[in-house]
Amino acid sequence: SISTTITTSNSFSCTSAIKNGFVRKTNTNYLAFDNGKSFIPIGQNLAWEENRDMKKYFSMLGKMNDQGCNAIRYFIAPWFNEIEWTPTPKVPYNYQGIKNYYLPNALKTDSVLDSLASRNMYAQISLFQNSNVATDTFVVDTFVFGGQWLYNPYNINHGGTCNNHHQFFTDSIARHNYKNKLRYINARWGYSPNILALEIGNEM
Repeated sequence: SISTTITTSNSFSCTSAIKNGFVRKTNTNYLAFDNGKSFIPIGQNLAWEENRDMKKYFSMLGKMNDQGCNAIRYFIAPWFNEIEWTPTPKVPYNYQGIKNYYLPNALKTDSVLDSLASRNMYAQISLFQNSNVATDTFVVDTFVFGGQWLYNPYNINHGGTCNNHHQFFTDSIARHNYKNKLRYINARWGYSPNILALEIGNEM
């Protein structure tokens, strides 16, 4: 049933914000917070920890902050804290495939944002890597890059609708499902002023 409840009148007071707010672009070549304070990012790529050791990742983050860094670039990738993927060799995540978000990894990104907030640091979050749709692989210092289309959940062999990696960008159902993933990401993490930017595609 539907009902209506009317409360008594109340009041509240608005006070000036004590935090800087979100980082915004300006009509200059510089960035600024909502309160007008300038923001100059100083940092480096801290995309992932090769053994997926979050304790070590936070240690590196702290060391950067101790040296005056206030910005990082953070990856959400199949080998590090992805939320939508399929089981992949040498990657110890229990991925569940397309449209089944892997929440233990989402929780890890929650903790990254909490850590950034405690240090007044900001992250450019890379949401999609070129390797996600790559069919070729290459090796740098024993680390294998690329070739992830084989395990991509949008691949028709894993329950997706794409017969090849090109169709990820053109197939209407794939586009719909990926937009829903972006909606989830915005709903879960859009609250955080410590997100400097969302990078939709890396090295495309």
